[in-house]
Amino acid sequence: DAKIHIEITTLIIPGVNDSDANLRKISKFISGIDKKIPWHISRFYPAYKMADTPPTPLKFLDRAAAIGQQAGLEHIYIGNI
Repeated sequence: DAKIHIEITTLIIPGVNDSDANLRKISKFISGIDKKIPWHISRFYPAYKMADTPPTPLKFLDRAAAIGQQAGLEHIYIGNI
């Protein structure tokens, strides 16, 4: 067994990957590996080829964190706010 530290970051993009079903899949995948893996949920800001996409509403980030907690994740961090 290799002892390595891993953290996972998900950029939440409105209309692309912000559905509850998608967030549940991500959080269940992470918790299936190890509930102690830190999950960083990052806010999207419009830029370059996605300049017309709105920034991620803060309530979406809170919802993602709640879904992660329901999946049993112990370390959830909201960022890029």
